Amino acid sequence: MEDIKEKTLLNKFLGDSPIIRIVDAMLEFRGNEVTQKEIYEEAEISRPTLHAYLPILEKHGVVVVTRKIGNNKLYKIDVKNKMARYFINMEKELVFRALNDASQNHQKIPVKVSSN
Repeated sequence: MEDIKEKTLLNKFLGDSPIIRIVDAMLEFRGNEVTQKEIYEEAEISRPTLHAYLPILEKHGVVVVTRKIGNNKLYKIDVKNKMARYFINMEKELVFRALNDASQNHQKIPVKVSSN
């Protein structure tokens, strides 16, 4: 896998780790059910890395299996989970601060447009 081209605000703030990449990907997909393939591709990590860290996020309820289709599980960030809400709120605060800083410094703000 190639490195993240442009680090996200959450990634810059919390550091570049597989768990943060997975959480960041799940925040990107918020509201949608996704496959493991979609997660590791969005997170830009390997499949074995996802298999090592996804169970940790499931154990803490940040990510939940919503349903199974054949042998595939579909996942979603659990917005009702307290820890997931911390990540969501942290992302919102980081975006707010970045926008505020940029507007005070009259800077252009790069925007990542999601295809979702």
